Amino acid sequence: MGQSASTAEMPEAQEGQHTISLAATEIIRVAGMSGYHTSVIVDDQEYFFDSIGILEAKPLFSHMLPEPPEPDIDATGLDLPPSRHPSGPLRSPSRDSREPVVTRIGSSAYSGRDLVAALHQYFERGTYDVFYKNCNTFTDAALYFLTKTRMPAYCNRIERLVTATDPVSVSLLNRIFKAMVEHQQGV
Repeated sequence: MGQSASTAEMPEAQEGQHTISLAATEIIRVAGMSGYHTSVIVDDQEYFFDSIGILEAKPLFSHMLPEPPEPDIDATGLDLPPSRHPSGPLRSPSRDSREPVVTRIGSSAYSGRDLVAALHQYFERGTYDVFYKNCNTFTDAALYFLTKTRMPAYCNRIERLVTATDPVSVSLLNRIFKAMVEHQQGV
């Protein structure tokens, strides 16, 4: 018979409930789609994934951006106002798109430390990939571990589009970045 997963690998749920929230910050807008940086907030600690692995910090630490996101560029290189997004506006046009949006997801018997213990083997240092294994991948897995819910689809739409077009994705990326550079330089 098949052997079940070892309980030593999976932390035991702790007594009490922990508040779980999703933090999402728009970091880029290209061809009518927004790209987001996401993380999970458990009680008063943020958990996120980058090239050095799973990190813990004060809430919204990883959402501090050095400069505003690029303007929205459609396939022809023309700016699109947020109200013209195919899926409708994700934010009110008066809001700063750099501002993190924190959404309460629910509660969990698992703590942030339990989360790290359960997921660290899958999100190790040096395993970050901008499209295949990024902050959004971690956040989706973390939310599922903690609350059995998935991250909203808008948060990782760009990655799903690019990875679905593989191996054409390099060509698609080149066209997108070329349009961004031409728009920025006014060419």
